[in-house]
Amino acid sequence: MFNQPYTWSVSAPYLRYGIQRSNILGARSMVFGGSTVCPDTLRLEYQGNQIISVFCDPCEALPKPCFNAAAPALTIVDSWYLYDTFSGLETLEYVFFLNGINDARSNNIPKEQYNQDYRHIQFYDEAAIIFGHPELSFWSTPTLIHLAINRMKGKTYLPMENLQKLNSEDKGHFLKNGKEVKTIETFSNKMKAIVDCAEKRNHRLIVGTFPYYHPENYTLESFIARELDYKESIFMTEMYGNPKDVVTAIEAHNDVLRNMAATSTGWVLLDIDSIIPKKGEYFNDICHLASDGCSLLNHSLARSLKHEELK
Repeated sequence: MFNQPYTWSVSAPYLRYGIQRSNILGARSMVFGGSTVCPDTLRLEYQGNQIISVFCDPCEALPKPCFNAAAPALTIVDSWYLYDTFSGLETLEYVFFLNGINDARSNNIPKEQYNQDYRHIQFYDEAAIIFGHPELSFWSTPTLIHLAINRMKGKTYLPMENLQKLNSEDKGHFLKNGKEVKTIETFSNKMKAIVDCAEKRNHRLIVGTFPYYHPENYTLESFIARELDYKESIFMTEMYGNPKDVVTAIEAHNDVLRNMAATSTGWVLLDIDSIIPKKGEYFNDICHLASDGCSLLNHSLARSLKHEELK
């Protein structure tokens, strides 16, 4: 999916996401989100054994042709930018969004440094500069000068590392900030923008609450030792922050969606978090679905689409 050749004149969406408009010509449906709904195969080695895990692809349940724009680590900010960029595609009819856990990582910053567009993370700060000048190539002089000046400001960014690196002496202080869920307003604002865009474009919008499973007896040691009931043990919860804070953030994001669905119309909320049982047989870790979990997601999505078509 993300294998287009590199060129010296790169559009902003291509530079960040590997997607050009030509990639998705003719698509009737699109998927937006992080690795939970990314179809790429992940290959890991654990204690000498090769682990192969295929992440879930909702395109299996959506009208064809379907383009999956999801990718590892993408947040609601990324999903909104991609949808805003490609929503004018004439053939596009159905869009499905699933976000929640990657946004939780953005909370690990002091409140006074938090930015609603996640510009307290260096990538998003620099991406805002690049995306702010879509008519220019990344390599254009104005863009490069703007980026250089920005780097000279010496801003403190939230490092994009997992727990092991964040717990180092010089970075461990970031994690204590994750208790306060600062991403609620960002999540709400971007979702409202997505709903408004779908309405203007006459797209059938389906948004999923984010499914997760974090066992009560979870510890990092037990996860690494594969002592928990996950189908596989792929990514530790600590990749996103302190476990309790991560769960709190996911639930807060899901509540945003449920509250929006109760007060707005024109789109469908698919409560995937309530549909998929919180049991290890359905999950490979806190957020990546095992085959049974993926089957439930796609079955629920297909049933939701059929219900909508009968209206």
